[in-house]
Amino acid sequence: MWALCRSKKDPASCGSPPPLDNGDFISSATQFEHNTRVDYQCQSKYVMQGEPYKTCLNGVWTGEITCLKPCTINSDLMTPNKIQFQYKKANKLFIPHNDHLTFACIRGATHDNDGGMRRKCVDGVMILPRCV
Repeated sequence: MWALCRSKKDPASCGSPPPLDNGDFISSATQFEHNTRVDYQCQSKYVMQGEPYKTCLNGVWTGEITCLKPCTINSDLMTPNKIQFQYKKANKLFIPHNDHLTFACIRGATHDNDGGMRRKCVDGVMILPRCV
């Protein structure tokens, strides 16, 4: 009597790693076999959320990565609100995601008391304080 043999199928390889908005994968490989791990990095001033890699598992890239945007604050944004940087004498600052920046009213203006003067950057958005 002949026994039927089932052939064990090898796990599938993956195509090129998926692109990452505001980031890149780091690899010189051209073929990506099952269990291959590819590292990613965000562009300068961006903050990575998630593991810094994706893994090829049976033909599918797994892993969640996001590059969170920095905030750009400059005098064009501050002048209408009658504010300036509290501690830095600069015309423009890049603030990484989740970082804070403290403002002060320009001379002769007073804070409208709608929130504090210390504000947080959240994925490229910072709500600026206002002085009147």
